[in-house]
Amino acid sequence: MTADREILTVARSYLARYGPAAKLRAQRRADVLEVEGNIEGRDVWLNVVRTIERLQSMAATRSD
Repeated sequence: MTADREILTVARSYLARYGPAAKLRAQRRADVLEVEGNIEGRDVWLNVVRTIERLQSMAATRSD
């Protein structure tokens, strides 16, 4: 799940499913993976978090 397209797909899916809570949910997933010692997985989910932030920022800019 590390390709940019896959990250974007997951970020969009989280936004559709969780709305404003999407970033928090993705961050929690990253945190769980870190606790489990899965640093590579954590890094992927941190990319998802950053992508969600960008998508939310773009949506906010469009609605202004």
